[in-house]
This record gives sequence, C-alpha cells and structure tokens, in this order.
Amino acid sequence: MVGVLIGGEQRLANLSALVRAAAECDAAGMSGVHGFLRFMENAKATDKLGAAATVTADVVRIMTVHASKGLEFPFVFYAGLGGTFNRRDEMKALLPNAALGTGLRYFDEFGVKHETLTHANTVRAASDASWAEELRVLYVGMTRAKQELYLLGSLQNAGTCATEIEEPTLLSIRKSNTALKLLLPALNGHITPVVHQKRELLHTVSHAGTAAIPRPGEREMKDLEAQFSRVLLRPASDTLPDKTSVTGLSKDDAPAFGEPAFETGYDVLSEGSAVHRALERIPLRDEAKRAAFLNDVPDVTPFHADAIRRFAGSPLFLRMAAAERVEREWDFLCPMPACALLEDTDSEEPILLQGVIDACFLEDGAWVLLDYKTDRVTGDPKEYAKKHARQVALYAEALEKLSGIPVKERHIVLLGADTEAEV
Repeated sequence: MVGVLIGGEQRLANLSALVRAAAECDAAGMSGVHGFLRFMENAKATDKLGAAATVTADVVRIMTVHASKGLEFPFVFYAGLGGTFNRRDEMKALLPNAALGTGLRYFDEFGVKHETLTHANTVRAASDASWAEELRVLYVGMTRAKQELYLLGSLQNAGTCATEIEEPTLLSIRKSNTALKLLLPALNGHITPVVHQKRELLHTVSHAGTAAIPRPGEREMKDLEAQFSRVLLRPASDTLPDKTSVTGLSKDDAPAFGEPAFETGYDVLSEGSAVHRALERIPLRDEAKRAAFLNDVPDVTPFHADAIRRFAGSPLFLRMAAAERVEREWDFLCPMPACALLEDTDSEEPILLQGVIDACFLEDGAWVLLDYKTDRVTGDPKEYAKKHARQVALYAEALEKLSGIPVKERHIVLLGADTEAEV
C-alpha cells in the first residue's frame, strides 16, 4: 500500500533501508531499541550506512562511493580504478593493534633500523584490514548499477595490460595494488576492455584570444574591502549542539588507560556491555528462573559473574525484584536548557539530552534509580562513586521530567567493589 502513495517509490526505498539496517544491527549482536539506536548512531558517524533513496530524476550525479551506499542508478560510471590502494598504515613506524600489541622497529647502537617480529605481524594485520576495506568499497561501487556499469581507470601500458591477461592466482590477486589490476583477470573472457590512448582524450586550448582581466580601480577595491571585511555576529544559540549525551557530559578531561586486550584476554568495553545485558535479563519475579540464570551467567568473565550473583542477593536488588514497576536499560531523549548542561553558556535554548538509565523501579510512588559500574575499584568506593554523581543526577532529572514522578533515591552499584553507594 505504501507504493501507491505520493512518493511511493521513495517510501519503499526508505522501508527497505530500515529493514537492511535492522538486519545488520541483528548480525552485529545488538538487540533491543536501544541497541538499534546505538547501531544507527555509530553507522551515521562512521558512514557505514548509505542514504535510503531511489534515484529517478533525469540528471547526472557525481558522488563518492561512500555517499552512494543504499542508492541505485540505471547507469553507473565508476572512475578512478587505476589509483593505488591506500597503504599508508603499513608505512608507520609504530602500529598499535588490540590483539597483537604495539609493533615497533628496532634501532641498534649504530642507528641502523631493523624489523621486529611484532612490527611485521602488525604490518600484516594492517595490510589485511586495508585490503578488506578496499574490497568492500569496490563491491559497493560495482553494485550501484541497475542496468549498465562502466569501469574506468588509467594504467601504464594499458594496451598490453588489457590484452595480455594472465590467469589469476591467489598470490597475483593479493599483490594487486589497484582495483583495475584486480578486476581485469577476474573479468577476462566475460567482457572486452576498451583502451583509449591519452592523446585521444586530451585536447589543447589556445589562449591567444583570451582578453586580460582588468584590475579593479581604487574605488572598486574599497567597495570590495568594505564588503568582505564585515563580521557577522552569530547568536550564541548557533554555537550550541543540538544534542548531547549524559556519558559525553560526564567524561573526565584525562583519559583512563586500562590494560590492553592482548594482555588481559578480554576487551573492557565489550565486557561492560555484556555485564549490562546480563543485569537486564535477570528474572525478577520467578526465583527458580533467577537461580538458573545466576548459576550460569552468559557472556561475562567469572569475576563479573560472581559480582552479579552477589548483587542479586543484596537488599537493593530484592527491593527492585518486589517493586510494582521496573524499567531496565531505559533509553531516553529529554530537552534540557543549555545552561543546565554546559558550563560555558547561560543560554536557555533547549538541547536534547540522550542517555540510558541502567535500572529504576517504583516504590511508594517514587523512583529509585540505579546506575551500574563494572570497573574494578581499588580505592575508596564512596570517593569513586562521587566522580559519577553528576551523571546520575542528570539521569534523575530526566527521569523526573519525562515521567512526572519524583526520584527519592539514587544508587551507584559498584559491582567491582561489591557495594552500593547512594549519591
């Protein structure tokens, strides 16, 4: 029925793009509305998903391959295939890799540079990643055409390269440094390349009849200076962000560096996400199901599995389990005045505050708010909790504003310290 509406073809394209995005989100292991929103935000920031569109206008469009994702055209001219693949990462003297460590070359006492095993491994990993990305871009560009696809590129000795094509081998394919050299063996026997010489495509333009451009007079110069030296004052609201997140506002200026994945054997961020998913899925009402779940907490390390079990036996958790209403991993968008969020402005202009409340429950007509922290706390837990007080305060303010129900308690659950701190 959507197709018969005004702009039906575009509406169908939008729905198809939404279905594709949902499928990619599910394949990435991100579940729920909050997971889908995070997936879409990340895809937008990294240009992983293209626009949902179907191009029907009788025009010529020039765009990058990344901008063409999600689009289809009757005819596509894919140019620039003779350009060499990007290998800049392989040339770096220092190459960090989450799984392999940091690759460095070795300089001896005479200043002579030597290759090391770790650097060679990280170079190979960077090369494989770059190669895979080039293939993905090539695939996207070649699949935009609905009827005809034209592949264009320049090569030295193009006539020889196009006629004397060797059978492809794994080694020759991997050594290809341009898309055109990669495609010619693959397409050999299926299409006949058309070779144009450079002199056929270039022509000279005579400048003999070109009139000299007159220099502006003194009056014209003053008028130009007056026009281009004007400073337009922008209202303060123009410099404010339209949206911000609780996490972004709560980050410390100094980054915290933990042990790398190749030392610890697990990714800290992935582990934190897994712990939050487990806490969201703990059965509340059915004690038998809760016990079975806690007996084998999925996807987390033994350290955090034990921490979750201990929290599930705490008075705070038992209050939540008995509550009349419980919300977990509750994502929100709440308009807030800029001056309440940003320190360097007194503007009352609204900014959308985005966040996810780990857990909250209603008790005696008021909310009790919980915020989980999975870090391993080494110092005083209460001092550690104070660092996150503003973050929890923003959650509480948004919760009160959106629900119209007051928040009576705010707790930071320090799983790594087996304690809860009320802030």
